[in-house]
Amino acid sequence: MCRVGHIVSGRVTRFEPFGAFVELAPGVDGLVHISEIAWSRIGNHAEVLNLGQEVTVKLLKRELLNGKAKLSLSIKQVTPREDKDHESQAPKQDLWAKYQVGQIYAGTVKRKEQYGLFLEIDPGVTGLLHKSRTDGNHEFHFEKTRVGDTVSAQIVEIKLKERQIALGLPKDGGEDDWRGYLPKPVEALGTLAERMQAALSKKKI
Repeated sequence: MCRVGHIVSGRVTRFEPFGAFVELAPGVDGLVHISEIAWSRIGNHAEVLNLGQEVTVKLLKRELLNGKAKLSLSIKQVTPREDKDHESQAPKQDLWAKYQVGQIYAGTVKRKEQYGLFLEIDPGVTGLLHKSRTDGNHEFHFEKTRVGDTVSAQIVEIKLKERQIALGLPKDGGEDDWRGYLPKPVEALGTLAERMQAALSKKKI
C-alpha cells in the first residue's frame, strides 16, 4: 500500500458536496476534499473534474476508521500553482522605476491641448510638457507643433503613485555657465596698467 506523500493515479468515481472520491485500486478509494481539487476556489466539481476521469493524486493522510483505511488525497498539490492569489505574492518590478528626473527623451506628440503637449516617451508612457515650460525658449514654437511631431523633452518631475510625468525642454547648461567665459572687467585691466606704469616710474627714478 502506498505511503503518505506518495503520488499515485486513480479514477474519479463519485462526487459529494464536500469533495470527490477517487478509486486507487479495486475496493480502495480516497477522498479529495473540495479544497484540495484546485489551487483556485471552485463552486462545482464539474468545473475541473468528470466522473470516470483518470487523475494523479498525492496521499496526504492515511488512518484506520472502524477497521477500514481512510485516505485523504490531493490533486492540486501535484499540479503547478497558477492561481492569481499566488501570482500576486511574487514581487514585481515597477517598470516606472527606470525613469529619473533629468533624463531626456525624444517624445511623440500624442495630444495637444491649450495648456500643453502630451508626449509619449515610451510605449504606453506619456508625460505632459506644459506650455509654460516652453515660453522662455525662442527656438521652440508651441503653436506650430502638431500631433505626431517628435519633441525632445527632459523629465522634471515624477509622481509614481499617480503615474504622472512632468516634462520640460532640455537645458543646454546652467544659466550662469556662460559667465565664466566673459573677459575680465575693464576696471581690473586699468588697475593692472596703473601698477605697471608705477613700477616703470620707480625704475626711472
